[in-house]
Amino acid sequence: MSSYKDLQAKIFERDNYTCRYCGKSGREYRALVMSHIRTASMCGDDRESNLITLCRYCYNHISNNEIRAKFETKENADYFWRLYHEKVKGYCYYTNYIKKVFTENGVLMTRPQIDKYVNIFVKNDDDFNAFKAELQNTGYKNMPSKMRSDVRKYNHQVKNQSKE
Repeated sequence: MSSYKDLQAKIFERDNYTCRYCGKSGREYRALVMSHIRTASMCGDDRESNLITLCRYCYNHISNNEIRAKFETKENADYFWRLYHEKVKGYCYYTNYIKKVFTENGVLMTRPQIDKYVNIFVKNDDDFNAFKAELQNTGYKNMPSKMRSDVRKYNHQVKNQSKE
């Protein structure tokens, strides 16, 4: 079982296989969806306190704002508020910008792939400006493969350092 499926099973079990919004229960995975209380665009992540079980109807018909208003704990809100303010000009901004530019130019790259690259290589505005310049030089279509290659090289380097 993959880590996503493990996490999903853990959240479903924690929520007793019941939609936290409407109370509908169902043990069929197809009837339920693991959802974020605070979405990635709002600096949300996959921590358990930010995940809930919803039925497919609520997942498709209830707005993210309604879900966040009903389920976000003060602890979670404070955590993400601090994170958002620390990184609003950073991580979220950089990731959203890259995703937007790629989408506008017909380049397919998932948010987790972009997040991984930004977490490793884009730490401040200087790094981000260097990335934008490299994007212009490399071109939109070639940049995703270069980004994946950079991440692989970095992971290989880290792996080799940990063996030492």
